[in-house]
Amino acid sequence: MLVDNIKVFSDQTLNQQANFKKLKEELEQRQKNGENSIGKFDELKCILHSFHTQIQFIVITETWIKSKDEAKRLLLPGYTHYYNYRENTKGGGVSIFAHDNLKHNITEELCIAGMHYLWIHVSDYCLDIGVIYNPDRTNIKSFLETYSSQLQKRKRVIVFGDYNLDLLRSDRMTMDYKEMLKENGFSLLNKVEAKYCTRETSTTKTLLDHASTNLKSHVFHMAVIESSISDHKQLYLEVEKYKPVTKKKIEYEALDYKMLFKRVEKEMEGNITNFSDLETILTNSIKTSKIKKTKILNPPRNDWINKNILIDIDKRNALWHQHKMSPKDDQIKHDFLKQRNAVTEKIQKVKREYYIKAFKECTKKPMKMWNLLNSLSNNKIKEICSPTKLNIVNDTITNPQRICESFNNYFSTVGSTLANSIPIKYHQNETYTLPNQRCSDAGLSQMSPVTLTEVSKLIDDLNTNTALGIDGVSSKAIKCIKNVLAEKLTICINHCFDQGLFPDTLKVAKVSPIFKSGSKSDPGNYRPISVLPVLSKIFEKAIYSRLIQYLNSINFLYEKQYGFRSKSSTISAAIDLVTNMKLQIDKKQIVVGIFIDLKKAFDTVSHNLLLNKLNSIGIN
Repeated sequence: MLVDNIKVFSDQTLNQQANFKKLKEELEQRQKNGENSIGKFDELKCILHSFHTQIQFIVITETWIKSKDEAKRLLLPGYTHYYNYRENTKGGGVSIFAHDNLKHNITEELCIAGMHYLWIHVSDYCLDIGVIYNPDRTNIKSFLETYSSQLQKRKRVIVFGDYNLDLLRSDRMTMDYKEMLKENGFSLLNKVEAKYCTRETSTTKTLLDHASTNLKSHVFHMAVIESSISDHKQLYLEVEKYKPVTKKKIEYEALDYKMLFKRVEKEMEGNITNFSDLETILTNSIKTSKIKKTKILNPPRNDWINKNILIDIDKRNALWHQHKMSPKDDQIKHDFLKQRNAVTEKIQKVKREYYIKAFKECTKKPMKMWNLLNSLSNNKIKEICSPTKLNIVNDTITNPQRICESFNNYFSTVGSTLANSIPIKYHQNETYTLPNQRCSDAGLSQMSPVTLTEVSKLIDDLNTNTALGIDGVSSKAIKCIKNVLAEKLTICINHCFDQGLFPDTLKVAKVSPIFKSGSKSDPGNYRPISVLPVLSKIFEKAIYSRLIQYLNSINFLYEKQYGFRSKSSTISAAIDLVTNMKLQIDKKQIVVGIFIDLKKAFDTVSHNLLLNKLNSIGIN
């Protein structure tokens, strides 16, 4: 006997945990009959949350999936969803959720006359896992022929399904099914006894959901789980010989901030006025203050699931079991329906409140906001990776180094190339570009010095949720050493102001090409995301505050310049646009809008014109 003990539970959550702790934490698989899984997906997440062991495979029949879009919305964190569905009729459908800790791929999917066959191969175990759905007994001969041919071509197999063949009966069809399994070297894992039935009413017991295998040298543990999530019971199966997949671990370098502080404090004891010296001390101190750490990647969690929900599910399941045993008892039926509705309402309420709070917490954190939105919309975010090839004119480039150089060349020249196509009169005619007269006699010939207080505040205002620049210095590291860095950095910034020079090293950006749309081999279909060194942000903000103060003092900026100004934004532009349109419409005027999108507006700015304009308004 492959399965020497089968446990039966009438609930799925807290009460059964003590029993599951005794089972082996190895290759766990779970089969359930979904009966429209889409509407019960949140409850399935609650049930999985209650398991102490990690379920490697979840097999579902009767999913009632109707389209690929619908299937793609059914995602479990940490699992890959394989599915097969009926395209033209409702009902049926099968799914396998395979844990991402394992390597697996789909090998076959078939839907014939409402019958479903879905197979995946698990490389780690050299094992095929299948799920079968046979809706009725009308085409049993055709079903057995197709199923037999699928079993024959597979070596190591565990297969689950809703076969609609009752193993508790000894009719001809059931006997043919058992004989077919035997001929192919398969054995049933179910115990063929009434108390282990998979579907039960007050008057009948049937064993329609089966698990079978051709593995002979393994010990299996099985549980039959009863719940009102479906009128079928669920099967829980463990294979003893397989070892559990260990949690993924990653090694990474991390900064020892205490060590960094001590190193920087010691190195900056002398007189430092040159920024390059300060930068060298900082980068060397960071390199020598790194330590290796190991991080265990825990599976994703649904944090809205709590113990109270699981307790309520237990209560509902207990009432459902009573209702099945006494279907004519109106009070039990009333109590069950009341508890069932309470569970549904509680799940919806708790989940809604959790996400409202989560949205409020990430209002000013765009990255976390997008991660949250993508998790709710079940969008799979692919890792950013460089293209394997680029087509430049008639040359195809596949060397990674040359691909990087090609991107660099394209991004650095696309602006000038486009600018050169603009008629020369717009480059040289100062009528279009320069003020008619000098805006100020005083001008801005010298930047006022920064103070220690100002630099300290600029450091405090740094956003720690940003990527590292090419120098590898993080905002968090700068904040950590603020007390020993701020004074020296103040001196260096003022020294640069005196010389009228911006450090060259702070102009070097780390550029990531982000694919937009179209052909991935065309560099024009990528937009560059540039990350500058964190210290450049401190320099830039110090310069910006002085420039904007001067420009405001001479009333230079146009009042309808909405972007990049304090107390103004593109929302202001939209409000003004709508207001003006409404006013003109109220006056019975015809309103015409012309919207212009300037191609590569930032890249095509003429540096000569910009410098001439700055000079003309008194900025030396």
